[in-house]
Amino acid sequence: MDKKFKNILKDYQKRISKEIEIFFDKKITKAKISFQKDDLRLIKEFSLRPAKRIRAILVIYGYSLAGGKKFKEILKTSAFIELIHNFLLIHDDIIDQDEFRRGKKTIHSFCQQSCFSKNNEEKKHYGFSMGMVYGDLVNSLGYEILSNSNFSDKYKIRAINKLNEAVCLTGSGQMFEMRLREKMGRGKKISENEIIAIYGNKTAFYSFLAPLQIGALLAGVDGGILKKIENFAMFLGVAFQIQDDIQEIFSSEKEIGKPLCSDIIEGQPNLLIVKALENKNLGKKLKEYIGNKNINKEDIEEIRNIMKETGSYDYCLRVKENFIKKAEGVLNSEGEFPRAEKQFLINLANYVSQRKN
Repeated sequence: MDKKFKNILKDYQKRISKEIEIFFDKKITKAKISFQKDDLRLIKEFSLRPAKRIRAILVIYGYSLAGGKKFKEILKTSAFIELIHNFLLIHDDIIDQDEFRRGKKTIHSFCQQSCFSKNNEEKKHYGFSMGMVYGDLVNSLGYEILSNSNFSDKYKIRAINKLNEAVCLTGSGQMFEMRLREKMGRGKKISENEIIAIYGNKTAFYSFLAPLQIGALLAGVDGGILKKIENFAMFLGVAFQIQDDIQEIFSSEKEIGKPLCSDIIEGQPNLLIVKALENKNLGKKLKEYIGNKNINKEDIEEIRNIMKETGSYDYCLRVKENFIKKAEGVLNSEGEFPRAEKQFLINLANYVSQRKN
């Protein structure tokens, strides 16, 4: 990865994390009830765990692409998308029943530990209930940052409408994904197009397209540039998710901050799994692991071998690289993008392709 680009990422990550910290410190100071302060401290800790901050960075670059000049304000405002992301992660962790996020306990798992009951079902229900409400609270705080930002009301309304669209599409993508889990659980074939549709709605739109377009909308643009952003962002977002799927099996728990093969454990379909299941012999072996909560290190090695021997691993690499090339092709054909911002996005495409965490 280009050293200059890496330094830019690190610098923005630090600045955005600082803005998140400042926001929560102010909220905690203003809170008048002790349990509200405790709730905010928990959300602050969760929000400040090590993260890539790609979505917030894209808000800033979307603003710059559109010629925005209020850098300090867009930096401060960009924190909103990180809280929206955390709201979705908290709820996603409940759906997947994951215990760890970014190397530490998920919100609902933490809450389960604090439940007074010794009954496991009651502890579980308490944790899930608290997690849902914490997620809702983080969501409202994200909207608060955006709605209170120092931009024209006209621009903010457009930005909020785009954010609403992103959250709705993410929800639809999540529900479609859960339906596909049921479909895979019944042994029904899932198509590549169905998987790409999930990636488009659940990842590409809210992780890439929406942040860039919201930044551009806060700069006051409309029309043409938004379409150009869409063409680039959707390709890059799909590539990003495919790389996530690859890492989820071929990386390490330390790098991704959660257990390996969680999609297989949860019975959640992705492109790697779907392509491997197409192999009659090895696909049958892979099915033995889907939904298995007790996968060990030896099982993970066998799953990796299955992905390679079926050709699924190489196929996913090719599909990912194809989407990266399409994203770069859009950027290279768009002469109107400012040079520095355009180069950053090209470097981002390369980063998505090569990243390990």
